[in-house]
Amino acid sequence: MMQFLVKLKSYQNVVDFVNLANSFDEDIDICVGHYMFDAKFILGVTELGLGKVVKIVIHSDDEKIKIRFRNFFT
Repeated sequence: MMQFLVKLKSYQNVVDFVNLANSFDEDIDICVGHYMFDAKFILGVTELGLGKVVKIVIHSDDEKIKIRFRNFFT
């Protein structure tokens, strides 16, 4: 399992992030405060993640996946 922080600054960032998350079979979650939700659903990511620094949890140890998200790192 890997964890890192991202900031989704705009709606287009959210769309790009969700599209990238959906390109993987692994479970990917977003943590906002004490809430955790599936990062593959645009509505949840938009409502809880837009404009905030959030923690991403990828349920895999494949570093190649993390590298693909590097554009979103804070």
